Amino acid sequence: FELETQLIIVEELSIDQGPETQKIRKQLVVEQKMINTLINKLKAVNSQQPTANSQQPTANSQQPTANSHQPSTINKKGIKNE
Repeated sequence: FELETQLIIVEELSIDQGPETQKIRKQLVVEQKMINTLINKLKAVNSQQPTANSQQPTANSQQPTANSHQPSTINKKGIKNE
């Protein structure tokens, strides 16, 4: 995370190691944990949803009926199946 990098630079250059820097570091750890938790939850939700290629029928989607037209096909012997 960018802010963490900046804090490390400040500490390594001995620019400021006061209580304010430590307070910011503690808050940063809390924020990083929250962000990681959110990312993990979003990944879990995303992995449970069907992809665009695997369309699942819903209760409102129309199912084929006995009277609905089915496309005809030709089998290996060249006979048309309807």
